[in-house]
Amino acid sequence: VAVFATGSFPFVPPIPGKQRPGVFVYRTIEDLEAMLEYVKENNVKSAAVIGGGLLGLEAAKAVADMKVESHIIEFADILMCRQIDQGGHDALVGKIEEMGLQVHCGARTESFVGADGSTDNESMSPVSALRFSNEGWDDLEVQMVVVSAGIKPRDDLARGAGINTGERGGIIVDDQLRTSVEGVYAIGEIALYNNFIYGLIAPGYDMAGVCSKVIAKEELGIDLNIDELPSFTGADLSTKLKLLGCDVASFGENQPKPDDTDVSNLVWNDPLGGIYRKLIFNKAGTRLRGGILVGDASDYSKLHALAMKGGELPENPAILLAPPSARGEVEEEELSTDPNTQICSCNDVTRGQIADTIKELGAEKATLKEVKACSKAGTGCGGCEPDVKAILKQELEKMGASLSNHLCEHFAYSRPELMALVRTDSDPSSVDSFEKILAKHGKGDGCEICKPAVGSI
Repeated sequence: VAVFATGSFPFVPPIPGKQRPGVFVYRTIEDLEAMLEYVKENNVKSAAVIGGGLLGLEAAKAVADMKVESHIIEFADILMCRQIDQGGHDALVGKIEEMGLQVHCGARTESFVGADGSTDNESMSPVSALRFSNEGWDDLEVQMVVVSAGIKPRDDLARGAGINTGERGGIIVDDQLRTSVEGVYAIGEIALYNNFIYGLIAPGYDMAGVCSKVIAKEELGIDLNIDELPSFTGADLSTKLKLLGCDVASFGENQPKPDDTDVSNLVWNDPLGGIYRKLIFNKAGTRLRGGILVGDASDYSKLHALAMKGGELPENPAILLAPPSARGEVEEEELSTDPNTQICSCNDVTRGQIADTIKELGAEKATLKEVKACSKAGTGCGGCEPDVKAILKQELEKMGASLSNHLCEHFAYSRPELMALVRTDSDPSSVDSFEKILAKHGKGDGCEICKPAVGSI
C-alpha cells in the first residue's frame, strides 16, 4: 500500500524575468528570512506581491511589516475572488489602503524588468520594475517581487509511475481516495477530486480520515465494525480569517451560479464603517444558503451553523443582516458548546479538541500560550484567539481554577490596569502608539488580542 501525501509547491507564472535576484515565493519561514535579508542588504523601498488571494494578502502584510511600500498585484478584477464578491472586495480594499498598501486589480504583468532594462528569461540583473500589458499602465518601480499565485501539486513521481493525473496537475482520486493504480492512494494538495484541488488543511484532514479507514478495512483486513466504506465527497470551504486586521469570512453557497433562480440576496454596505455583509437565502426566504462577511464577522459561527445545518430562521430573516457592531447593544457572540464546532479554520481545530488539550495540560499548565502551542488553534491568522481564550476560561472554571486576568501573554496587566498606566504616565509622548506601549509595559510582538485593546486605550 502506498499513499501519496507529497503536497504542493508554489506556482510561479511564466513571466519573463522570474529568475532575477529579488524575486521570491512566499511559502516557508526560509522564504521570509531570505526576503528580510534581501530588503536589508539592498535597501528595498518598494515591493510587489503577485496574487491577491489569502496567502497573497498575508504576504503583502509581511512586506509592509518590513517597512517596505507594498503593492498587491491581482490578475482578476477583485481580490479573493473565490471567497468574496465586488462589494466585499470594495470594503476589503478600503481597509487595506487605510494601512498604506496599494491594490492593483485586473493587472496583466508582462515582465519583471531588470536594473539594466532587460526583460528576458536569462539576465540576472536585479529586479527593478514590473511592466504591464494593460493599455496606459506605466511601469511600477519595485526592488523586490513576492509571488503568491497559487500552488502546483508535487505529482512528478506519480506521473513517472504511470498514475493518472489531471491536465493541470494532481493525482485523480475517487470517493475513497483511490488512484488509477491498485493499492495506491492520494490525499491533501496532491489529490485531484472532481477536478478540484483543495488547498486548505481541513479537507486534507478529512481525506486522511477516509483514506486511513479504507486502507485499514480493504487493504489490511481490519474489522472496523462499519457497514459501508467512508467516502470523501468534497469539503465545506467556509472560512473566517483576519486578514491585515480585517475580518473576512465566507460560508455556504457564497457565490451561486448565474443560472440559479432560487436566490434572494440581502446586502449591508457601510463604506464609512468599512463593513460589507451579504446573506444569500432561497427565494422563499426560509433557508440561509450562504454569505459573505467583511469588516465584522463576529456572528460568523451562528450564521455558518444556520446555513450548514439548516436551522430555523427568524420570522423576519433581515434581522440577521445587520452586523453586531451596528446593533443597539453589541454583545460578544456566545460560543457554541458543541465539541464539533470549528474554532480555528486555519488548522481545523474544534472546541472539543481545545477542551481536551486543556484537560491534558491540567489547571496549572493550561496557559493560553500552551493551549495554542499544543492544539495549534490560534497559531494561523490569529482571528480565533479570543475564542480560544474564552474556551480556556470556561474549561478552567469547570476544573475549579481561574484564568489570569492579564490582557494576553504580551502584557502582564488587565485592561483596566494597563489603561491606568497609560493615562497616568508623566510623558504622554512615550505611550502614544502600540509599539511604545508594548516596549514600555509589555514584551514580544503583540497579538490579535492586545493590538485592538491597546489601540482603543
